Amino acid sequence: MPKPLYIRHLPGQGGKLIEEKQLPPENVVFNPSIAYPIIYMRGVKQTQNAEENYIILYNIETTQSQTIAGLSNVLQKNVNRYQGLEDLRICNYKDRLWFTATTTHASPAMNSEVVVGYFNGAKTSIEALSYIPLGKPPVKNICPFVYKSKLLLFDIYKKQIYEVIDKKTGQTITNTTKSFDVAKLLPISVGANLDIDNFRGSTSPVHLHGSLFGCVVHDIIFNDSTQQVTQLAYMHYWIEIDVESGQVSFVSSPFWVTTFGVEFVSGIRIDGENVELYLGVQDKTAVKYVTNLSGLRSGK
Repeated sequence: MPKPLYIRHLPGQGGKLIEEKQLPPENVVFNPSIAYPIIYMRGVKQTQNAEENYIILYNIETTQSQTIAGLSNVLQKNVNRYQGLEDLRICNYKDRLWFTATTTHASPAMNSEVVVGYFNGAKTSIEALSYIPLGKPPVKNICPFVYKSKLLLFDIYKKQIYEVIDKKTGQTITNTTKSFDVAKLLPISVGANLDIDNFRGSTSPVHLHGSLFGCVVHDIIFNDSTQQVTQLAYMHYWIEIDVESGQVSFVSSPFWVTTFGVEFVSGIRIDGENVELYLGVQDKTAVKYVTNLSGLRSGK
């Protein structure tokens, strides 16, 4: 008989980053990420024929926000029916706010690719943007982080850590680099009795100590009968990884945060004793949830 699956409710408390009444009609905001003091949120405007993605950057310190629209024009139409960017993961690197993003398409086919870029100093526009060759589409949920003065990319699905490099020189990038490539840095492996085979995406890793980083990853439950329970639900896990060796040393038990179902943890920040999680709920609400490391580290 199969072993029962238990999914715990993560201890903590949270609230919406933006109330729906603050948004124009036909707009939703969700899937936030953070690189202090900036919170990114994905904005979507539904039109009769399509959906338009835009970027909201909110500065925690100044309480000011900036909206960047026109994302359908920031890349060449190198893939059929490209129409914008979604689900940025952001990080601070060399005096710029850098990001990875997923390309979106006016097609039900999963043709998504990943781009790397950075905003201008005022964070009012995208200053540089470049497609990253990471294999056959679909490619998504690639998350940036910084270690030893290098901009790295974390891919839990393909179990790989990459370094972003200058496409022209093949060297470490600077804040004037305009075109990017990647170099495989090391594969992700696991310690004894741990399993990461079904994990599909993550937050950007956050530094714990030494070469140890942590992040929240997710798996998905599918259910054929919508009469009993939602057809799709996310399970989250806290994992810890040594980025010198690429080995995952800890995997928590699965948890949900605010809503069992379609919720996706897309950002994380450690603030003293608190761990702030940033998540999208039902693809229409951006939420901040405060917990702690011991709550995340409930083991299997």
